[in-house]
Parts: sequence; C-alpha cells; structure tokens
Amino acid sequence: MGRSISNLRIGARLGLGFGGVLFLLVVLIAVMLNAISALNNEVDELVAKEWQKVAVLNDISGNADANARLALEMMITPDAKQRAVVAKTIQDHRNTNTANFEKLQGMLHTEEGKRMFADIQEVRKAYNAQFDAAGRFAADGQLDEGLDFVREHLLPELGLYIK
Repeated sequence: MGRSISNLRIGARLGLGFGGVLFLLVVLIAVMLNAISALNNEVDELVAKEWQKVAVLNDISGNADANARLALEMMITPDAKQRAVVAKTIQDHRNTNTANFEKLQGMLHTEEGKRMFADIQEVRKAYNAQFDAAGRFAADGQLDEGLDFVREHLLPELGLYIK
C-alpha cells in the first residue's frame, strides 16, 4: 500500500507521466477555450453594437457630402423646377440624417459618447443654419450670391460637420 512512484515498474511510471502531461494539456485546452469564448463574446458585441454606430455615422456623412454637392448643383442650375427637385432631394437627405441621429442617440451608453453626440449636434445646428441660408439664395434666384455663400460659409461648416 505504501508504494511510491519509484517502486513502480517503468511502464507504469511512463504511463503516469504521460497521463499527467495529458491531464495538464486537457486543463490548458479548457482554459484556452474559455478565454476564446470570452473573446468571441467581446467581438460579437463590438460587431453588433459598435459597428452599427459606424454604419449610421457613415450614412450621415454620406448624406452630408451629397447635400454639399447638391447645394452647388442648385446654385448652378438655372431652371427653378430643377432647383426645386434638388431642394427636395436635399430635404430628404436631411430627414434621413435626423432619423439617423435619433437612432444613434439611442445607441449611446457612455458619458463620453453622449458628450461627443452633443458636440456633433451643435455643429450640425450651425451647418443646417448655413444650409438654410444657402437654400434661400437659391429660392430667391440669387444663384451667384448663393454660390459664393456656399463656397465661403457652407463648405467650411461641412468640414466641421463631417470631421
């Protein structure tokens, strides 16, 4: 009963040694699988939550870029009916961005994210004010003045807005 390992035959000792190594390998695999599972959960959360925010922000940025191009188009289009079509497209993009901002606001959970969102909203307010002023030039048929206004005021605001 009091046999020590040194009293065991070589085959038994080798079996115990390999068994111990095999046991440690199984434990190591279990620990690594647990760590990989935790990492997988983190990646899923990143993709499910954070990437959605990126997609919404990209849509907002794309609409803002499109609206800047459309504002320039509106200022070089002599036909009032065509300008009205462009103005409607611009308004559709703005409405989409408003919905996207509401969606984004619901996705924010950290104080830093909420602070950044508030900053973006302030820049957006200034950008929209410049955009409204540009739209008045186009509606009044003051296309040359409107084009100058877009270049001097709207486009710099766009740079701050999509930054």
